[in-house]
Amino acid sequence: MIELREKVLLLGGAGTLGSDILTSQLGKYEFFVVDNFADSTLSENEVRSLCQYEKANVADLNALNDIFEKFNPQVVVYLATTLSKNQQNALDSNVIGMKNTVSAAERIGSPKVIYVQSFLTRNCAHEITAKTPVEAKDAYGTWKLAAEYLLQDYSGPKTTLVMASVLSQRLTIG
Repeated sequence: MIELREKVLLLGGAGTLGSDILTSQLGKYEFFVVDNFADSTLSENEVRSLCQYEKANVADLNALNDIFEKFNPQVVVYLATTLSKNQQNALDSNVIGMKNTVSAAERIGSPKVIYVQSFLTRNCAHEITAKTPVEAKDAYGTWKLAAEYLLQDYSGPKTTLVMASVLSQRLTIG
């Protein structure tokens, strides 16, 4: 009997978090990575050895629509981001990319979308809960919050994960 694996699309999947996910040998998942490889942790060759991928920018709606149709994911993990001082790059990866992701996901039947968010958008020095004030302290936080609000309008299942740090040596995945 053939065991079907859950199809997971990692947007920005060659970066810090995506590289941890891909190298964790999570055999019950079939991964597909979309990344522009501008600031990636993994090279195209490294990603190619781990899963299917396409070099694309999440701000390119036509490319995302094609990828969503071709791969037909059950889960989409939005990891795409930039700390660039170039505001167009920040807008593209943090806001336009999420807008395109929501649009492409709804076109194919609303897979679960998981958005990985930064604690830098929460105003607290303690455990983050649903009641923690949302407050952008800089341009990066503003772009990330904009994407979070775009995801709230998504009609399919969705989760926002607020992480204390994405710069750890290695995350425990599983």
